[in-house]
Amino acid sequence: MCAYNTGRFKEQEFVYWFDTMKIKDMNKDARFILRCIYNELDEEEIVHSNLVGGFKKPDLYVEYKGVRKYISLKYGNPKAIHEEELETFIEFLEQTGVLEEQRKQCRYLFWGDGTYDGTGKRFFGVSNAFIESPDITHSFNEKMNNSNEFIWEVVQRVLFDGRNNEGIVADYLVHYEKDKIPAVINRNQMRNYILSKDWHYKDNPHIGPLQFAPKCVDPKSKSYAYYRKRICFWWARLKDDYSYIAQHYVAWKKRKPDNEK
Repeated sequence: MCAYNTGRFKEQEFVYWFDTMKIKDMNKDARFILRCIYNELDEEEIVHSNLVGGFKKPDLYVEYKGVRKYISLKYGNPKAIHEEELETFIEFLEQTGVLEEQRKQCRYLFWGDGTYDGTGKRFFGVSNAFIESPDITHSFNEKMNNSNEFIWEVVQRVLFDGRNNEGIVADYLVHYEKDKIPAVINRNQMRNYILSKDWHYKDNPHIGPLQFAPKCVDPKSKSYAYYRKRICFWWARLKDDYSYIAQHYVAWKKRKPDNEK
C-alpha cells in the first residue's frame, strides 16, 4: 500500500471516531480532541465528520452544534509536512517581500548542483550545504530567520493554508500516537510559539523550524522528472515540539461551575 493510501486509511479511521457519534460514546482520544477544539461539550450531542477532498491542507473536518472545524492530521514522526513546485514557493517568497538575492540562494540550495536552475550535477544536499557552500548557506539562514513574523508567514503556508486552499484551511493541527495524549494545536498557539523563539540555531538551510529539499533526487526513479522540481518541507523535531506547544500554550481551560469561586 502506498504512503498516500496508508495516510488516507488513517484519516478515515479518525472520521469513524467522530461521525454520527454521540460524544459520550466516543473513545477518550476523540473526546480529548473535541474538548481542545470546542471547550465544554454536551455529552448527548451528535458530531459529524468527513474527509476533505482534493490536495488541501486539512485532512478532515469535525462539526459540533453546526460549527465546523478543519483538522490537519499527523502521525508518528512524519518525514514531510508540505510540498509544492519550487517556483510557486519562490513566487510566494517574492510576494512576502523576500529580496531577489535570497530567492536565488533558495534555488541554489534547493538544486545543490552549483546552478540556479538544476542544469548541473547535484553534489550537495541540505545536510552538507554549510560545508560545500558555507557563505551562501550562512547568508540565506541569516536573512531568512531575522524576522519571526516572516517565519510565521511561511509556517502558516506550510502547516495551515497550503497553496491552493480554495478557502479551506486547517483550523487545528493534531499529532497522534497510539497510547499517548494527542497534541492539538490551533493557529494562535503556533503563532505564539514561532514568535517567541530564536531561530538562528541550525547550520542546515532552514526557515524557522522548517528544512527543505527536493522531493526526489534519484535519477533512476520513475517520478524523478516531476518530483525533482518539487520542494519538500519537514520539521525535524515535529513530534516533540508539537507536544511542547500543546502543553505550554494551553488551548482550553475547563470552566469552573458558577457556584464555585
